[in-house]
Amino acid sequence: MRVTELQTFGVLTNNLIRSRARMLELQQQVSTGKLVRQPSDDPSAFNHIALDKASLAVIEQRERNIVFGQTRLDLSDKALSQAMASLSRVQQLAVQFRSDTNGAMERTIGAKEVRQLFAQLQQSANTELNDRPIFTGT
Repeated sequence: MRVTELQTFGVLTNNLIRSRARMLELQQQVSTGKLVRQPSDDPSAFNHIALDKASLAVIEQRERNIVFGQTRLDLSDKALSQAMASLSRVQQLAVQFRSDTNGAMERTIGAKEVRQLFAQLQQSANTELNDRPIFTGT
């Protein structure tokens, strides 16, 4: 069988086209840093990548939930501490002004302080995180 120049040229041209296509593919892999860019590159690896991305998204959401929960608990703890301090002061004032040794002027001042403490309690009870109340529901 005789090999003509046209056949040799055809084989060389096909080899050159495949080499250029492979070179383009490798250049894209190097430039993007991704070995698998589409499902047809490696279906099995692409499936693993998709599953890993889904798992990573779930983990990131859990991390955001944990951070939000910790922030909410810290804010709740701070608000409850303020409320306890206010209630403790109200109790002290109640004990102090229970006796008859205090006059009307002192009791008026004490009543004013109790109203201020009550306002602080309301403010603590209405504490919000991201425009959502932490105690009073949604």
